[in-house]
Amino acid sequence: MLKNQRRKITPIKKTSRGSWIRKADKLFSEYIRIRDKYTCQRCHTKHSVKSMGFHNSHFFGRRMFSVRWDEQNCDALCHGCHRFWEKEDRESYRAFKVRQLGENDFKALDLRAHTVNKKTDPRLVCLTLEELKKHHGH
Repeated sequence: MLKNQRRKITPIKKTSRGSWIRKADKLFSEYIRIRDKYTCQRCHTKHSVKSMGFHNSHFFGRRMFSVRWDEQNCDALCHGCHRFWEKEDRESYRAFKVRQLGENDFKALDLRAHTVNKKTDPRLVCLTLEELKKHHGH
């Protein structure tokens, strides 16, 4: 290399925690939809893989990091059912979760949701979900 030539060094971009959280959320949402066979768990309507009106619903909101990526906390719901259970009839969503999980597991989920603990590393969530996708062929 000549004295006057400089090597161009490309800096390594550090991925922010927020970027990892968004990636983990996206992968986890896909996982829940696959688990529930693209079927709304309330009205049982089947949706296409590309459907924009099909959501991953968190019984305890995503702000509760201890259960943000907990599959017992989530269900695939169509837009209308998600809105209904979230805004209009929260008690019937709770009753559904108790039937789905059983009283003891629902209480354990509630306890996990309301327990302050170290936040889950979203990078580990991403790696785990990517491995699951490989093994399930999606």
